[in-house]
Amino acid sequence: MLSADHGTGVLPETRGLAGTRPWCAGTQPDHFERPCQGGGRIDLARLVPELGAVAQRSVGPGQWVLAGSNPYVYLTRAALALPIERRTQLVQALKAKLEAHPGIESAIARPEPPQPSPPPADESLAALVCRSFAPDAGELYVVSRPGWFLETGYVPGFGVNHGSHRLHDRSVPLLARAPGRIPASRFVTTPQSFAVFTHTVSQLLGIDAPKQACPAPSARELR
Repeated sequence: MLSADHGTGVLPETRGLAGTRPWCAGTQPDHFERPCQGGGRIDLARLVPELGAVAQRSVGPGQWVLAGSNPYVYLTRAALALPIERRTQLVQALKAKLEAHPGIESAIARPEPPQPSPPPADESLAALVCRSFAPDAGELYVVSRPGWFLETGYVPGFGVNHGSHRLHDRSVPLLARAPGRIPASRFVTTPQSFAVFTHTVSQLLGIDAPKQACPAPSARELR
């Protein structure tokens, strides 16, 4: 069996190279929502000074923006202590600034007051982002456009990242080969529980799988 710990994006630098994106040659939309056009890199950390300037124009002098780290923008304690009207004004100003970036599709604010997330079967953007607002997450979730991704900061300008809501980022491959025990050439693209890996390994090794319900999706599903 072969698997991975997460999906991944596509190198934006390959968009102009013939043959590097074979899924773009077909007439049907790509099942995994992989990009064909555009692309680039977004470094949220480098946007923090600009966001800080926007924040000061919105609510006055002060340190309001703490950090930008894929895929969140974090506010300072002083910003979080603002009256709700001023904090909403600040968040809306930051949201407008972020959405003016060519690679950012939207910036979604943490619900105030907190709202319960939709059930796991709901895979809409709103539901996926809602389940990504863990208690230690930021106040704004940044949604990149197709082909764009948020820099990790590990090696700036190189490599790829993961963390978007699109299916190629959220899909984790699981390849299994067991002659005589698993049917050959079977290709499943419908969503599967995280427990499929455990149950498959257990059956192949003759180990009794734990008798418990499948785990719920992680609060950091998009991470």
